[in-house]
Amino acid sequence: MHPALRLLPLPLSIALCLPAFAEDKPLDWSLCPAGDVVPEFDDAPRPTVQGAQNREKLPTDIEGDTLSGTRTIPLYEGNVALNRGDQFLGTDSLQLDTETGEYVANGNVRYQDTGIRILAEHAHGNQEADIHQINEIQYQLTNRRGNGGADRIDLAGSQGQLYRSTYSTCDPRQQAWQLQAKRIDFNTDEGFGVARSAVLRAGRLPILYAPWFKFPIDDRRHTGLLYPRLSNSGRNGFDYTQPIYLNLAPNYDATLSPRYMSKRGFMLDTEFRYMYDGGRGILGGTHMPSDDLRDKDRGSFQFNGYHNINSTWQARANMAWVSDDRYTEDFSNRLNGMTASSIQSTAGVYGNGQYWNGGLMAEHWQSTDYTLSKDYLPYARLPRLFGNWERPVNRWFDAGIYAETVRFEHSEKPGGSRLDLKPYVTMRLSGPAWYITPTLAWRYTAYQLDRNLADSLGGNRSPHRSLPIASLDAGLFFDRETKFRGRNYLTTLEPRLFYLNAPYRDQDDLPIFDTRAFTFSWGQLFRDNRYSGADRQTDANQLTAALTSRFIRQADGREKLSASIGQIFYFDDSDVTLPCGSLLCESEVESGKSAWVADANLNINDRWTMGASYQWDPKYRHEDLASARLRYLMRRDGVVNLTYRYRRDLLEQADLSFLYPINPSWSVVGRYYYSIMDSKLLESIIGLQWDSCCMAVRVVARRYVHNREGDLSNAIQAEFVFKGLGSVGQNTERTLRRAILGYYRDDLYLVPPSNTTPNADDYDPNLIP
Repeated sequence: MHPALRLLPLPLSIALCLPAFAEDKPLDWSLCPAGDVVPEFDDAPRPTVQGAQNREKLPTDIEGDTLSGTRTIPLYEGNVALNRGDQFLGTDSLQLDTETGEYVANGNVRYQDTGIRILAEHAHGNQEADIHQINEIQYQLTNRRGNGGADRIDLAGSQGQLYRSTYSTCDPRQQAWQLQAKRIDFNTDEGFGVARSAVLRAGRLPILYAPWFKFPIDDRRHTGLLYPRLSNSGRNGFDYTQPIYLNLAPNYDATLSPRYMSKRGFMLDTEFRYMYDGGRGILGGTHMPSDDLRDKDRGSFQFNGYHNINSTWQARANMAWVSDDRYTEDFSNRLNGMTASSIQSTAGVYGNGQYWNGGLMAEHWQSTDYTLSKDYLPYARLPRLFGNWERPVNRWFDAGIYAETVRFEHSEKPGGSRLDLKPYVTMRLSGPAWYITPTLAWRYTAYQLDRNLADSLGGNRSPHRSLPIASLDAGLFFDRETKFRGRNYLTTLEPRLFYLNAPYRDQDDLPIFDTRAFTFSWGQLFRDNRYSGADRQTDANQLTAALTSRFIRQADGREKLSASIGQIFYFDDSDVTLPCGSLLCESEVESGKSAWVADANLNINDRWTMGASYQWDPKYRHEDLASARLRYLMRRDGVVNLTYRYRRDLLEQADLSFLYPINPSWSVVGRYYYSIMDSKLLESIIGLQWDSCCMAVRVVARRYVHNREGDLSNAIQAEFVFKGLGSVGQNTERTLRRAILGYYRDDLYLVPPSNTTPNADDYDPNLIP
């Protein structure tokens, strides 16, 4: 043992320089051949994380076949091995001067730790002065994929130079790409490197040359250029964006993204991010001095952030603005950019406690649909104060209240204020195979209306409504064990009854501020109001009967089959309706039966899944809704999705999407989204993907609806992915993940986090507690 000797700081210099470009997102290395460029050393112990953590506290052990020289200048020869923690250094001979700190390692120099393995021919330097020179280096990263080499590396404390260095994640026998640099200067104290005469080669073809550029070599952020984005479309022409990252401070930064569109001109996109102990936020905006197609200035603004006031209260805001009502149509590449007719901005203070939540917020709407007048914009809530409280009273009863007061404003229409109170008491009765939950609520809603609005509704400026609401929710659970094709299953039968009673109140003198009728669905069978807001409370004397059955594989708990069916029986007419003469017009619900609502899902095997939803109206003997879903999972992560959607008098669509692997390297992707009702294409995508161990190329052609008139636009997107380095081109991955469910297999199994708390602003008082 020689306590004065420290191992060479090689991993700090080599492992951090060129590999510092590596991407954070997961990458697929399954096509890479087995084995490493620098294989494990037979004479070296396997490095451990614990050894790395205790490295600085441990001495260095030196072993060799022979020891000669003097006491101050010993010479170790034959199978020399130095060990400290996770570090190992091996060589044929090692001579060191214990007084001056100078050393010389000759022949078969080998180094490894938990992050890297290195081969070199020669190393010499001075430990005390922290000066080192290593020649003919070949390295292999072990904590991530990557390999390369250098003719020479010079180290002087925290600074150093690499000469003729290379980096790649490819196998040397299949060198799809390699990054080369004549010289790299780095400073580990400052956390950056400077490369000179750097070339990125795809095969033998140089595709990127940089005479000089600066880059980070650790987790610290540095100002510089990010990878550009390129695309071409019929709407914007050639489209080039060059992001510039600005590291302003440890807790805030900015990105400037100049963008050139050959058909429109120049645009500047900016994003500012900040964070501190109590919150964070993102501020963004765009500005186009002159859009050549629209002949005017364009721009947008967005802010999203929050501040934790304390453990109970939080302030948050989500605001957006666009310069004109065609902006989202012109600069959105997604269908929902056209379907959204308005954008919402909100800001408020929200709180959560053990038995309560509430808040004070304000809201504003802006139109993004030039085909609609501003009359169709929702009312702004300026402000809205709300609170919800519920807690157990004793073993059997829960008591609660929902309270809200709002001031509604609109630029084109008169507004007013509304107070809505809904106290309730719920009784909890249940056993292992049954439950009964009666609920009694009282709803009181009062208004203070502007004079013009009151005059249009009968003249009463202070109308109000008050009524009791009673419901009874009851269900049973039956199950039995079943054997099918040699496997054990659990079969369940779950009948459910839901009775609702609310007397009729004339509500024709009440305005419509934020209320609409829910789309009839399975969830609507068990609500105490068929409207989303407080401006209408349905009268009801009705009973829902529903039945659900499941077929569960006991070996792994997987649900092989689930089927549900339900219907509402209306004992009396429901006379409360939304007013006609607008988009919200509806007719009263007559006594009788509602449409049947059915839903079923079948997992045929691990590859085939099917699903269907159906609504049949027995009174008019027609279907109101139908949808069918089919998915097939292929080998090599292939997938095919086929979907049919129908809603009476509204839409009928077919959607086919697929990822078809031809072989391990080549695959075809596509989507065909078609409106049968309009006999019109909504979106089509066809693309080709090539994948290898360390590189991937995706080329996608897309035709899609780009405005509200239904006009189609064409676009071609190409992306080159250098695995472990980055990507150049348009973000085709985002396009394909949106269009093809299961493009990444893990997307099929995404579930929301179990600890997420619903936004108090989204609380619906019409849901049964």
